[in-house]
Order: sequence, then structure tokens, then C-alpha cells
Amino acid sequence: MGEEQTLEKEKNFINYEEIELVAIPHIDEQHRLFLKLTAEFYEFQNKNSENLNESFKVFIKKFVELIKIHFLDEEHILERISYPEYVEHRLEHENFIKKILEAVKKFDTGKDFVFNEFVHFLRDWVLNHISLWDIKYAEYISFLKKSAG
Repeated sequence: MGEEQTLEKEKNFINYEEIELVAIPHIDEQHRLFLKLTAEFYEFQNKNSENLNESFKVFIKKFVELIKIHFLDEEHILERISYPEYVEHRLEHENFIKKILEAVKKFDTGKDFVFNEFVHFLRDWVLNHISLWDIKYAEYISFLKKSAG
């Protein structure tokens, strides 16, 4: 693959215009941050084979710290509004964390871990979660606002 094709592929790893918004500014910003961080690691791992293991450790630590904060923020909002699907939404978050921990374990043991597949998994999960789960609570919040006033 030529350098021009590689650059085009990297540029298209995440199309930021297609990210659905939940209309809660700090939540939307957190979503963009996860995807930006994932895209940066994707670009890095495609260009650098040296220090990839160490870079992965730094990346995953930062990603997990940010995702835990995000999940707590989001769950707090859902709890506060008595969101009917709160438990299911929280389970989605817990399952994602478990999958990340399973991948880190594979990385640590050197078994069946592929960097490129992992960053695609992270990107796809975040985008799907926003469009399938987060949009539902955004619609619920919108409904509550319309009902209140």
C-alpha cells in the first residue's frame, strides 16, 4: 500500500462528523476524546513497530482511566433522571470493561493479541454504544424536558 493510500486510510479511521451527539456537552466531549485517543494510537501503531508494547501500556492506562470516569458520569446522570434502562446500560459498560481487561490479559501473556484488531474493536464499540445505547437516553432526556415544560 502506498503512502498516500495509508494516509487516506488513517484519516478515515474515524469520521468525527458521523459521531452522534447526546446533547450533553461534557459527555459528547468525552466520546470525542475516546475516539481521538483511539485514532492516535491507531496511527502510531501503524507507523511505529518500536516501543509499541510500552506505548500500548500508556495508551490503555489512559483509555481505561478516562472510560471509567465517563461511565461514572453517565451512570450518575441516568440514575438522577431515573432512566428506565439504567441497569441494562450499566451492564453494557461493565461488559466493555471486562472485554478490555481480557484483551490486556492477552497482551500481557502474548496470546492472540493484535494491536490493529484491538483499536478497531475500541472504535467500533464506542461508536455502536453511542448510536444504540446513549442515543436512547438522550431521547429520554429530551422527552422529560418536553414533558416538564
